[in-house]
Amino acid sequence: MKTNKVNEISFDIKPFHDMVVFDLETTGLSPANDEIIQIAAIRMIRGQIIEDDFFFSYVKPERPIPSFITSYTGVTERDVEKAPPPKKALFDFSVYCRDSLLAAHNGTRFDVPFVMRSCERNSMKTRSTHSIDSMHLSWDLWGRAKGVSHSLDNVISRLDVPQDDIRRHDARGDVMVTARCIQTMVARIKEQSREVALKINTCVIPKI
Repeated sequence: MKTNKVNEISFDIKPFHDMVVFDLETTGLSPANDEIIQIAAIRMIRGQIIEDDFFFSYVKPERPIPSFITSYTGVTERDVEKAPPPKKALFDFSVYCRDSLLAAHNGTRFDVPFVMRSCERNSMKTRSTHSIDSMHLSWDLWGRAKGVSHSLDNVISRLDVPQDDIRRHDARGDVMVTARCIQTMVARIKEQSREVALKINTCVIPKI
């Protein structure tokens, strides 16, 4: 992990000017044992969300989707019945990402390990790229005191980010609201005009 200390956070600072925000839905919480069932991503160029530059795919898991996951995400067996297998969906995702900086909320613990383990499970060749965790922007804004939650729900609430047009806990909706949160958090940090630690992590996605 590389940490850069800068006087001002800005989408004009490379590689932040070209970012892909992504989100996964899965069959559970364990990257080692559970599987990806949705991948969604949207591009941000210099902080602007490019709404028509969007990636989405259902992913067909090897085992049935647990009923509690269907209740939580809305993803059904019918949705994934004819979906591409992980190898195809992840490859297409990597093609979409190109060399952009990746961003996900709680991505360090959840999304990035899921992609890595799925690549391993499917014997995919990988390439190194870089990612940030938008949860770290929340840490920077509100600190890490006991009782301060940095979940996406709490960040949305604190920022009053609009979500009337979004279906939550579906990757397509969550990736859009995450991008809006990143926009707003970066703007607030810039207003404070102070030094910020930018944590850029190395991660892997399929080789193209």
